[in-house]
Amino acid sequence: MVTGGIIETILWQAEGLAEIEERIKKASILNRTTTLEDVESAACFIASDKAAALTSATVDISGGAIPDY
Repeated sequence: MVTGGIIETILWQAEGLAEIEERIKKASILNRTTTLEDVESAACFIASDKAAALTSATVDISGGAIPDY
């Protein structure tokens, strides 16, 4: 999976956290960061029978921050 950055995985006390989050949002077409819930939902889909035809795929859940991966 390609996420473009998950702000929830950065330590809350990290210096410049707000700036990092803002840069990730601005890079995204959807103007939001990927969340752990987004990762969970994508992983559940990939592991489900609904994704049975997927083979050798990269799933881009970056909100458009990483186009044409």
